[in-house]
Amino acid sequence: MSNIHRIIWFDQEVRGKKYPNSIQISNKFEISVRQAARDIEYLKNSLNAPLRYVAKMRGFEYEDEAFVLPNIYITEEEKNILYYLAYKYSNYDDTPNTLHISKLFSKLTGQHKAEVNAPVFDIDKHKIETINVILTAIAQNMKLGFLYADPLKGNLQLTVHPYKIFRKYNMDYLAAFCEENMDEAVYRLDRIKSIKSKCGEHYKKDPKFSTRKYTSEYCLECYVARIEFDNNPESFLSKYVDIKHITDHIYDIEFSDVQEFILLLLSDSHWTKIHSPNWLIEKLKNHCNRVLDKL
Repeated sequence: MSNIHRIIWFDQEVRGKKYPNSIQISNKFEISVRQAARDIEYLKNSLNAPLRYVAKMRGFEYEDEAFVLPNIYITEEEKNILYYLAYKYSNYDDTPNTLHISKLFSKLTGQHKAEVNAPVFDIDKHKIETINVILTAIAQNMKLGFLYADPLKGNLQLTVHPYKIFRKYNMDYLAAFCEENMDEAVYRLDRIKSIKSKCGEHYKKDPKFSTRKYTSEYCLECYVARIEFDNNPESFLSKYVDIKHITDHIYDIEFSDVQEFILLLLSDSHWTKIHSPNWLIEKLKNHCNRVLDKL
């Protein structure tokens, strides 16, 4: 029998001032006392019930009788949606309102992995399933196998050690170690076509991995430069995760730090022409002129 039925019964007993305890749950539903104790812990810690043990009565009561059980009849699909929304709100910004909403969604799912107008996010079933598989794999240190649509190399079948999912420039990403390339890499979630956990295949996280460079950045504006290369933009591929092949040797590259991008252009000899934006061309010219004036 599901613990939902036991929790509802326990709640009714508490409201009836019958001071139930784990032994009574055990006898009523023919389960172990330990399992019954876990039901009480779930009610108190996950559903935030204001339970208080009354030694004299050898049972529990509510400190606040205004407490009501949430709607705990949640399907697995609904739970995944709540889990997804918890992740989205936790990455939206750092305000108390959105963090509070994130914790609320996590609490409703009964999962804790790891806030007045709240933003509303589109519900994409494939993305929800993808994020749920990844977060579960991260929690269990489980390897993942997925088909990834690389903008330059086409569809790739990869095995990765998932470390962290994060949101940047209004897109969701996965930071992971790739077994095929034997290196750390970043993948856009919307480019993952299919994904599955490699059950029984666990990994140990690289101690050198740092989450600091994989953080949400909402205050930075994102720009796109269209640049022509004499070959693949290898130095840019290692630094920017969102590069789109347009035609021949022309690529669109997203960036946010203008000065950093200009320095990379100056240090790379493989690009042949900047097609756009014009303001970037002017900034690069001005930078070069200032250097020349000092020579």
